[in-house]
Amino acid sequence: MFRNAIAAVAVLTTCLLNARAADQPPTGQLPRNVVPTHYALSLTIVPERDHFSGSAEIDVEIREPVSVIWLHGDGLDVRGAELALADGTTIAAEYQQVNATGLAKLALSREVKPQEGTLRLEWTAPFSSELDGLYRVTEDGEAYAFTQFEPIAARKAFPGFDEPGFKTPYDITLTVKRGQAAITATPEQSREPAGEGLERVVFQQTPPLPTYLVAFAVGPLDVVDADPIPPNSVRHRPLPFRGVAVKGKGERLHYALQHTGTLLAALERYTGIPFPFPKLDIIAVPDFEAGAMENVGAITFREYLIMLDEGASMAQKRAFAGVVTHELSHYWFGDLVTMPWWDDIWLNEAFATWFAAKGVKAVHPEYRPEARLFGRILNVMDSDSLVSARRIRQPIESSNDIYNAFDGITYVKGAAVLGMFERYVGAEVFQRAAHDYLTAHANGNADYRDFLAALSSAAARDVAPAFESFLNQSGLPQISVADACANGGDRLKLSQSRYLPLGSSGDARREWRVPVCLRYGDDGQSQERCLLMDNREATVDLEFCPDWVMPNAGGAGYYRWTVTGDAEPLARTEPADSESRLREQMAYADSVGAAVRAGTMSVADALERLTPFAVGGDPLLAELALDEFRFDIDHLTADAAEREAARRQLGRPLLPALLMVNLLPNSSPETLELRRMLLSFATLDARMEVLLKQSAKQAVRWVAGEAGAVDPDLLETVLTAGVLDGGEGFYGTLAKRLDGSLSAAERRAVIAALGHATGEKQVASLHELVFSKVVRSNEIRTLLEAQAAMPETRRANWEWVKANFDRLADAMPAGHAGRLPGLASGLCGDKAADEVQAFFEPRIEALRGGPRNLAQALEKIHVCAAVAAKQRESFARWLARQDSHAERVNRLSRWPWAAARAAFALVGQ
Repeated sequence: MFRNAIAAVAVLTTCLLNARAADQPPTGQLPRNVVPTHYALSLTIVPERDHFSGSAEIDVEIREPVSVIWLHGDGLDVRGAELALADGTTIAAEYQQVNATGLAKLALSREVKPQEGTLRLEWTAPFSSELDGLYRVTEDGEAYAFTQFEPIAARKAFPGFDEPGFKTPYDITLTVKRGQAAITATPEQSREPAGEGLERVVFQQTPPLPTYLVAFAVGPLDVVDADPIPPNSVRHRPLPFRGVAVKGKGERLHYALQHTGTLLAALERYTGIPFPFPKLDIIAVPDFEAGAMENVGAITFREYLIMLDEGASMAQKRAFAGVVTHELSHYWFGDLVTMPWWDDIWLNEAFATWFAAKGVKAVHPEYRPEARLFGRILNVMDSDSLVSARRIRQPIESSNDIYNAFDGITYVKGAAVLGMFERYVGAEVFQRAAHDYLTAHANGNADYRDFLAALSSAAARDVAPAFESFLNQSGLPQISVADACANGGDRLKLSQSRYLPLGSSGDARREWRVPVCLRYGDDGQSQERCLLMDNREATVDLEFCPDWVMPNAGGAGYYRWTVTGDAEPLARTEPADSESRLREQMAYADSVGAAVRAGTMSVADALERLTPFAVGGDPLLAELALDEFRFDIDHLTADAAEREAARRQLGRPLLPALLMVNLLPNSSPETLELRRMLLSFATLDARMEVLLKQSAKQAVRWVAGEAGAVDPDLLETVLTAGVLDGGEGFYGTLAKRLDGSLSAAERRAVIAALGHATGEKQVASLHELVFSKVVRSNEIRTLLEAQAAMPETRRANWEWVKANFDRLADAMPAGHAGRLPGLASGLCGDKAADEVQAFFEPRIEALRGGPRNLAQALEKIHVCAAVAAKQRESFARWLARQDSHAERVNRLSRWPWAAARAAFALVGQ
C-alpha cells in the first residue's frame, strides 16, 4: 500500500510538471498535446480597405489535459475566442500573441481533459506590409489581395497551427466585392449576395493541407478559362485549368495556358500518380517576393515567368518551362507528401529541382535542362565550400533557420545528391522508390527516414549511411585520383578530402561515403568503373593502363576532383557529342576554376585551359570560362588601368567567335544563347567601345518605340549598354518607360539595365528610383545588386546602403532585406570584412535570416582576399604577355577590329 501511495505521488508530480511545461512557451515546434483535424475559415477580403476580417472554427483533438493551447497568430486582433466541446459545453479563452514570430497563447478558463473540441476565433488584421501573409497590391489604380504563406506567414492571415506537420481539410468561404474574382485551392461551390455590395463565395472542401499551402487571390482579376488538361494513361479525368492576372493582362497568359499541360503530363508519367488535386490555376502576381509558389490549386508566379508575349526570348521560354515544371513537381513532392518540419524542406525543394529537369527534358530536350542543372550544381559547390554553408538537412533552431533553408544548398545541392544516388542505384530503381514513397505517404507527412527506407528497399541494399553523409554535413568532397601505372600496375589510387578554397578555416579531413564513377580510355577504348568510396583511400584495378581519366563520369557525382600522374584528366579534344560528355567537360572547366581558388593552379595556367571553352561554341562551357574572366577583371587587377588592360585582353579572343556565331545559318537554342552570352561579355564586361556604341544606338531606337529594333534575347544587354554609354539623358528616358505599357520581360530588362548606372547623375537618379513608387519593392534588390557587382560602383554603393540602411530595410520585402549583407560580399579584403561586420553586428538580428547571410558574406570577402593575394602576380604576368603578343599581332593584322565591326551587326538582329 505504501508503494502504491508513492507511485500515486510520482504520477501526480509528473502530471503537474507536464502541466507546468505545457504552460511554458515552446521554443521550437508546437506541442502535440492539441492537434487540429479540420478548419472552417471565413474571411472578408476587400483590398481597397486597410483591414480584412475573419472567423475560424478549428476542430481539434485534445490528447492531454490542457489549460493552455499554443498556436500561431501574427498581428491579428482577435476579438473572440472559445473552445466548444462535443457535449455542448463552451470554455472561454483569452488569446495573446507572445512573441514577434507569431507564437500565440490561448489560455482556457479551466483545464480540459482529453477529448475532441472546436476552437472558435474571430479577428481583424491589417493587410501585411510585407510581401507575405495576406498582402495588397495596387496596379493601374486597382487594388488586389494575394497571399504568400510559406514558410510561416499563414499566421498573418488567420490563427492556427502554422506548421507543415499539421495537415487537415479546409472548408473556405471568402466574402468579396460583388463581381470580383475569389480564388483558393478548390473550385467555387456557390456564390450569393452578402449585403453592402459584397458576395459570399463558398468553395469545395480541400484535401488535407498544411497551412502554408493554402492561398487566396481576390480582386478585379482577369480569369481566363482554358481548355481542361486532357486525360492521359495515368489521369483518367480532365483537369480544370485557368490562368489569372490583374485586370487587362489576361491575354498575356496564352503561351502559359497552351504549354503547361504537356509539362504536367510528363510528371504524371514519371510518378505513375495522377495530378492529386481537383483543379489548377496559374496566377501572375505583379509584386511578389518569391519567383513562384506551389500553393495547392493556385500556383502564384512573378509575371515574367508566365506572361510570354509573341516573340518571347528563348531565355524567357526556358525560364517558363523550368519554373512551371518545378512548381508542378511540388504537387507530388511537398503538396501530396509533406515534410513534418522545416529541417526536411529538401524533400520538397531538392526533389522539385531534380524532378523539374526530368519533366522539361521529356518535353523540351532542346533546352538541355539536366546540363543546365549541372551548371547550377557546379556554381553551388562554391557556396558549399564555405565553412558557413548549411547542411542540406539543417537543424531548425530559430525562425532565421527556417528562412535560410530556402537556398542553393537545399535546392541545388539536394538535387545533385538525388541525381548521384539515382545513378548509384539505377534510374529504374530510383523511380520505383520515388513512387513507393509517394503512395505510402499520400495526403500525409514523411521525413527523410521514410524516403531513405523506400530507396533502400527498392535498391535491396542499405543506402542510408552513404546518403546521410551528404545530407547531414556541410561541404563537399574532393576526390584525388593518382595514376599508378608508372609503378608497374594497371590501377588508380583514390583519396578523399574536403575541398576548401584559400583563406578557409575548414577541416580538410572531413569524410563522406561517395559513389564515385570513373571513365577512362586509351586508343579509342572507353570504360567505366563505379564504386562506393567509404574510406579515405581506395584502389581501383583496371583492365589496361589509361591515357586519360575522367574522375566524374557523366558529371553525376557531387564532388570536385584532381588527377595526378601520367593520365590526363580528360581528353579535352574529345567532342561533347552527348549531354553526358558535355557535363564531363563542364566538370573539367569547374576543376580548373576550383584549383585557382584553392591555390593549386596559377590563374595564368587556368586561362590557357579555359579560353578554348569561352570560344568553343557551347554556351554552358563558355559560361564557366567567362565567370573566371569576370573574377579576374574584378578582383585580380590592381587599379583602373590594369582593369582596362584585362578587359581588352580577355575580350579580344571573343570577337572572332562572336562573328562566327553571327554567320551561322541556324538559330538553335545553343546558338542564340552563345550569341547573347558572348555579346554581353564583350559589351558589358570587356566594355569594347565599338560594341557599346552600336548597342547604345539600338537602345535609343528601342526606347523611341521602333518595332523590332532589338532581338528580345539581347534586350537586357542592349539597354544596359545604353545606360553605360548614353549618359543621363538616356537614363532618364529609359526610367520613364517603367509604366504599364511594358511586358513583364521588357520591364525586367529595363530594371536590370537601370541598375548599371555609373555617372554621378545617373547614380543619383537610381537612388531616387529605389524609393519611388515607380519601382516595385521586389525590384529594389535588382538595382542594388547590379551596383554591387560593378567594380566602379561597388564601394560607393556600399557606402550609400549604409547611409540609407533603415529606409532600405523598410522599403524592401523582409526576405530581401535579410540579404542586404550580400551587397557587401563583392568587397575583397580583410579590412573590408571587419568594416562590414562592425556595421551589421548591431543590426543583424532584426533581419530575416540575417546572421547566416552575414557570416557567408564575411567569409566570401576573406576568401576573395586570400585568392587575390595568391593570384594577382600571376595575372599581371599573364596580362604583360598578352599585351606583348597583341602588339605583334596588331602590326600584322587589323583582324580584331574588323571582327568587332562585323560583330556589332548582331545587335539589331
